[in-house]
Amino acid sequence: MLIILYSQISYLDHSIDDTTQIRFKDGTLNQIIECATTNSGPILSTSYLSMCRTAVEMESFASDVYAWNETEGLPYCKSDEKFPTVDIRWAYVSLKGAFSPWKISPNGFGTFIDIRSGAIWLLFARPSGTHPTIKGCNPDLNCFSNCRIFVKKFNTTEPGDDKWDIEAIYLSSGNHM
Repeated sequence: MLIILYSQISYLDHSIDDTTQIRFKDGTLNQIIECATTNSGPILSTSYLSMCRTAVEMESFASDVYAWNETEGLPYCKSDEKFPTVDIRWAYVSLKGAFSPWKISPNGFGTFIDIRSGAIWLLFARPSGTHPTIKGCNPDLNCFSNCRIFVKKFNTTEPGDDKWDIEAIYLSSGNHM
C-alpha cells in the first residue's frame, strides 16, 4: 500500500481560480490525503487512477468479470489470458468542493461507484426533445449516436440544460452503484 500512496500521480487543483495558471499538478496520493485532513487546504481531485492491484470479484451476472468469463476461450480471447484489471478498473479521488466535468465511462465499460468516504452528487443526462443541435431529436438513446450532439456549443463544464434532460443521484459513504 505504501508504494501506491507515494507513487507519482497527476491531480487537478480546483482552488486555483486564475485560468492562466496550470491547474494540473504532479504529486502523490498521500499529499491528497494530507490535504483532506485540513479545513483550509486546496480542493484537489485525481484523474482516473488505475486499480491494477485490486482483487477481482464477480459482483453480479452483469459485471465485467462475468462478461470476461463468458468470452474466455472464444476467438480473440485466449483462455490463458488474465482479466485486464489495469485497463478497466479505475478509481477517482476527490476532496470536498471538487468538480468533475461531463464524461463518458472510459472505453465504454460500465461504471461501478463505491463511496468509501464523503459523498458525491452525480448528474445523468440524455438529449432533450428540444435539443437545438439536432432537429427532431427524440429523447431516446438514438440521439447519442449522432456526434453533432457533442460538437456544436458543447461545454463540458456547464449543465447545458437547454440540450439535456438532467437527473441527479446523491450517494454517500457506504453506497454502491
